Amino acid sequence: MKKQVLLIPIVTVGSLLFGGCLQSEQTVGPQKNELSYGAMSGLNWVQLPGAGKEIAASSASKIWRIDAGPGDQAVQYYDLSSPSPAWTPSASIGRGVRVEVENNGNVWVVNSAGNAFKANSVGMNWVLYNAFSNAFGTATIQDIGAGNGQVWAVGGVFDRTYGYEVLQLVNGLWKVSSGAFGMRITVDNGGNPWIINGQNDIYQLTGGSWIKRGSIKAYGIGAGPDGQVWITEGSSKIYKWTGSTWDLCDNGLATEIDRGNGFTIAINSAGNIWKGTP
Repeated sequence: MKKQVLLIPIVTVGSLLFGGCLQSEQTVGPQKNELSYGAMSGLNWVQLPGAGKEIAASSASKIWRIDAGPGDQAVQYYDLSSPSPAWTPSASIGRGVRVEVENNGNVWVVNSAGNAFKANSVGMNWVLYNAFSNAFGTATIQDIGAGNGQVWAVGGVFDRTYGYEVLQLVNGLWKVSSGAFGMRITVDNGGNPWIINGQNDIYQLTGGSWIKRGSIKAYGIGAGPDGQVWITEGSSKIYKWTGSTWDLCDNGLATEIDRGNGFTIAINSAGNIWKGTP
């Protein structure tokens, strides 16, 4: 069967404007491997203990991480509602390379073998989800996103230019969606997936069409239950989507990023974990 590569139509929405996040503070230059405290965003960045290579925030009070290190590492959570929060290993000792949290608290982990597992809000009762909804066998998952009851992933067939196929979980099985390709994925509070493709361009699926969102070249992306979508360039800047453009919010050197309910969580190149609140 011949593979059909869909070149996602480029519909650019908006251009970079310095508003919204930009406050009255003077720009503070980022230091190596550190987020610059409130450089432009007005957020109060607080470093959390420990180190990680991947991060996810739930709609409640839990932050999940994949421990720092090569290959599959332990999955742990940090309960912000606890009087003495500390990193706690998932109940069934999950391990992986990617992590995501649904609005209901269920956690998803992708391991280095490309398997996707779901567990409950404390990481117990892991269930494998890797079957396609057709006769193609099993899917190899690379990254996963969840929001508003919808679960999406990138995996399956790999295109050298644009990345992996975009997949939607339907009745417990993966279904190829629209022929789009990406490397990273998140899902907003409307259940719409956002991807970063192999060219580091950002697209959102909305109204049945993939729409290019701005011209920023992104590395990490995360959407929150409060409707906000954040990205990192992976080298020097953090941006927030305003609905029409990407707003420069911070000069911190973050690589991974996600959005919780009213806060932003980020990891820098040294694996340090930061939580930003107004």
